[in-house]
Amino acid sequence: IKAPTTASAAAAAGAATAPAAVSAAPPLSSIAAQMAAALNKDVNAPLATKLLAALEAGRDSGGQVGLNAMRLPERSAVVLVYGSEPFPVMDLRVDDHPDAVTELRRIFDRFSRADGYYRDRAERPASTQPQDRWMAEHGMS
Repeated sequence: IKAPTTASAAAAAGAATAPAAVSAAPPLSSIAAQMAAALNKDVNAPLATKLLAALEAGRDSGGQVGLNAMRLPERSAVVLVYGSEPFPVMDLRVDDHPDAVTELRRIFDRFSRADGYYRDRAERPASTQPQDRWMAEHGMS
């Protein structure tokens, strides 16, 4: 994918912080292929959406592989996207969670609904209405 936006999707399918292995994992190339397919599935989708889809595909096809090709437990997941602004367009992270990618999806969906507010606040902080009012007006209270 060529995009004007750089991105880091740390913890592909959930970075594990514990060394304990849970079960045998599929080959890493299979997991990576599924992630690439998800990333490229919808060429018109926003980059953050593609990155989260890739994390979900990685998790669903076997997750993170540790030593001895063993599947590691899911612990954390991140979607971090920069555009032309000096701050991230999206910076969402879940740590120390047994189902981190699913939790990241929940947070991502809520954040995405409020994206207009966060952009307004970053671009026009003095004229952006209070967050609680914006959220209520957009059915997010």
